[in-house]
Amino acid sequence: ICFYTLSNVKLFEGEYDKGNPVGLHIFNLPDGKPYKTIAFVQGMRDGSEQFYDQNKNIYLKIDYKNDEPMNIANRPIQFE
Repeated sequence: ICFYTLSNVKLFEGEYDKGNPVGLHIFNLPDGKPYKTIAFVQGMRDGSEQFYDQNKNIYLKIDYKNDEPMNIANRPIQFE
């Protein structure tokens, strides 16, 4: 599935299976630059969610496994 602005700039691209997100989902700003990417497996976040600045550099990365955050910017998350 893709969503575009009226000027044909892609805002979103991603796949769904029976209503659940699967694969890589890409979110773009109205100028077409990437804002966020996130990976899904069977409807759950599984892999990296990455946020981008205006220069297309990653400024935040969160790794997930089975929809649970595992680390942020390569730092393990400690659950208490």
